[in-house]
Amino acid sequence: MINGFPFLNIEETIKFKRALGREKDFNDIKLLEAYLAKKALFS
Repeated sequence: MINGFPFLNIEETIKFKRALGREKDFNDIKLLEAYLAKKALFS
């Protein structure tokens, strides 16, 4: 919880969206994975 709101980190969000297997989530997964890869380069 962050300020009373439920929260999933990015890795858990990817797992959740992948497990649901919905067509509308595939692009979100790509974007989230690209963000993580870019973040890793600059960390």
